[in-house]
Amino acid sequence: MMEVWRYCAPNIDIFAPDIYVPNFTEICEEYARNGNPLYIPECATHGYAGAREVLCVGRYHGICYSPFGFEDMGEPFTNQQMALFGADVTDPALQTPQDVAVYGKLNRMLGSMMPLLNEKYGTEDLQAGSGEISDTAAFEMGDYRICASFRKKAGVCLVLRVSENGFYLIMQDVSLAFRSANPEKPGIDILALEEGAFVDGVWQPGRRLNGDEAVLNTYEGPAMLRVKLFAYS
Repeated sequence: MMEVWRYCAPNIDIFAPDIYVPNFTEICEEYARNGNPLYIPECATHGYAGAREVLCVGRYHGICYSPFGFEDMGEPFTNQQMALFGADVTDPALQTPQDVAVYGKLNRMLGSMMPLLNEKYGTEDLQAGSGEISDTAAFEMGDYRICASFRKKAGVCLVLRVSENGFYLIMQDVSLAFRSANPEKPGIDILALEEGAFVDGVWQPGRRLNGDEAVLNTYEGPAMLRVKLFAYS
C-alpha cells in the first residue's frame, strides 16, 4: 500500500514497520524501496536481533533499528513475548533471547565504524547478507568478490569497501573466501588480513592472519577484519 499512502498523504516522510514476524527480510525489502528509508522503531529481542541489526545497516542502509524492551534483552521470554515474537515456530533462534554480550559487541563494532559507514550509505561499497536470506552470499566490489558461507541462520556478514582493494568486515558465524571479479585479472592474493577494532576512530590491529588461518577464514561469534587484496593476470 506504500504507493497509495504516498499519493494520498504526500507529507508523510517515512513509512516504518514494527517487525515481529519471522519473515524479517521480506518486510525490509517491502519498505526499503521507492526512496523510503528503512526505519524500524520496534522489533524482537530473540536470537536474530544482533545479526538483523548488522543486516539492517549493511544491506538496507537503515536509519533506525530498535529492539522492543531493550532493557530486558537476554531475559527469558514471558508467554506474551513468546506469542508477540513469533516464538511458537520450529526455529530455535526465535525461541531464544539474544545473547547480550554478543549484541553489545556487534553494536560497538557498528558504532566505531559509523563515520565510515555514513560515507558509504546509498552506494554499492556497503553490502551485507545473512543466513536468514540464503546459505551463501557474494559481495562484488570492483575487481573483487568476497564470498560468505553462513554457518548458522543467525550468521551475518557486512562488507565495507574503503579503497580500490581495501575492505572492513563485520561478521558473525561466517566462513570467507576471496575471489577475483575481473576476468582480465583472474588471480587473487591477500596482501593483509588482520583482526582488530576501531578505537577513537583509529584502526587498532590485533592478530595478523596468514597461512592456514587465511585459507580457512572461519569465524565463530562476532569478529571485525581489515582486508587488503591484490588481483593479477
